[in-house]
Amino acid sequence: MEFGRGVPPERVVRLHSTKIKRAEQTAQSIGEGLASRGIDPTYSERFDDLMILDSKNASTYLSENLKRSRGEVEASINFTDDWCAGLTPPAFCDSKRFARFFADHTIASLEGAEPSGLDIYVTHDVWVGCLLWHWFGITTPSDGIGFLDGFLLQPREGAMTLWFRGEKRIVESP
Repeated sequence: MEFGRGVPPERVVRLHSTKIKRAEQTAQSIGEGLASRGIDPTYSERFDDLMILDSKNASTYLSENLKRSRGEVEASINFTDDWCAGLTPPAFCDSKRFARFFADHTIASLEGAEPSGLDIYVTHDVWVGCLLWHWFGITTPSDGIGFLDGFLLQPREGAMTLWFRGEKRIVESP
């Protein structure tokens, strides 16, 4: 499904992204790929950076975390794990509330979706890691969450099918 080019043309697609520049660029590229298949995606709301409550203190914490780490991937993994464990300062929102917000949003969005619909959420590694942990109990992989690395959900009767890195699981709805 590289940038939307592999999506069947009969799909009804809704794109959601965070307001982080890279996520917006990726969503735009996916939209262009969809358009090349004759699909006119709907661009849904763009999410603010909901996890940061105090940008100055958050920036200080993240800078210190990067200095303690052996690079950006390790820093991201360390931050995601600390955030999900409740070990970050109050400059960041509670990760459980964050995950609950997205669970409620996703379920409401899916309830109003077309049967042939496809909702694509484009965000960054920390948000994906948080949702994997709080929704499904999956810890951040040791190699981090990379570019275009995420998970797929498909609603089922009373559950969902989760695909992540080639593995398929039947899980409860978040």
